[in-house]
Amino acid sequence: NVGCKNIAILSTPDHVNVGALRTIGYKRALEEKGITINEDLIFKVNDNSSITEQISAFMHNSTLNYDGVVAVNEIYAANVIKIAKEKDLQIPNELCVVGFTDGLISSFSTPSLSTIDQHGITIGEHAAELLLDRIQNKDINKEYQRKVISTDLIIRKSSEKNTVL
Repeated sequence: NVGCKNIAILSTPDHVNVGALRTIGYKRALEEKGITINEDLIFKVNDNSSITEQISAFMHNSTLNYDGVVAVNEIYAANVIKIAKEKDLQIPNELCVVGFTDGLISSFSTPSLSTIDQHGITIGEHAAELLLDRIQNKDINKEYQRKVISTDLIIRKSSEKNTVL
C-alpha cells in the first residue's frame, strides 16, 4: 500500500477478454479497500487508433484527479510514464504506475515499472499438463478444468514512494 486513493485503469474495450477481466479485478480491489469506484477513471484504449494520443488525452484531462494508474499491459504503462515525464509529474511521488506482465519493458523503463507478474511459464506448464491428461485419457465427456495461478506484485521505482515514518 503506497497510499494512492484515486487510481485510474487503462484497459482495453470490453470485447477484449483480458482487459475486461482485469477491469473487474481492479473494481474488486478498490471495493475491498473501501475506495469508491469512479467510472471516469476507467479508460478504454482503442487499438484502432494511436495508443499514445489516447493515453495523452486521458492524462491531460484536467477534470480527472488520480494519483495512481494501473495499465493492463506494459505498453500502456510505458506510455503513462513517458507522458507523465512530459507533464513534469514526479513518479512515484505525484503519480504511481503499475502495469501487467513482467517483461523487458518493465525492468528497462525509467523509472523501472512495478508490475503484476502473471507467471506465464507456470500457466503454460499447467495448460500443457491438462492438455496431455485430456489427450491420454481420451475422455471427451470429461469436464474442463480451471486452474487459477496467483499473481505477484513486483514493486519497482514507479510505485515505490519514499515514506517517512
